[in-house]
Amino acid sequence: MALRALLSQLESRARRPRVVLGDFNDTADAVTTAIVMGSGAAGLPGEELSGRMFDCNQIQLGRDTLRHIGYTNIHEGHYMTIDHVLVSEEFNPASRYAVGEVLDVTYLNDHLLLHRPEASDHGQVLVRLRLFGARDHAAA
Repeated sequence: MALRALLSQLESRARRPRVVLGDFNDTADAVTTAIVMGSGAAGLPGEELSGRMFDCNQIQLGRDTLRHIGYTNIHEGHYMTIDHVLVSEEFNPASRYAVGEVLDVTYLNDHLLLHRPEASDHGQVLVRLRLFGARDHAAA
């Protein structure tokens, strides 16, 4: 709740792109993660995306659903993503306020299968963002 409050406060001051990343210890569809992501400005036409955070994995341009295996943790044989990179509306291609986009998301997780005690029990999430230049805005 504190993180959601901080994100809402940042949104109310000025429209600035925001990125939140780290170990959420929960999946993207869990209630706790949904609280951080926010619900947007419900009821206001054209502002449905405002104030929300978006899972980069869901909005990336280069998503290949046939080859994409995204997980950052294995617990009792269950593969799950509990580490996330969330971005604000300014990186969502559906937003009229977009200043950039999520090109792709890669999960570095091969070490999880080795079960080595000296290795982290979490995979890493690598996200490539592209900021639009003046030419990109002129074309839009």
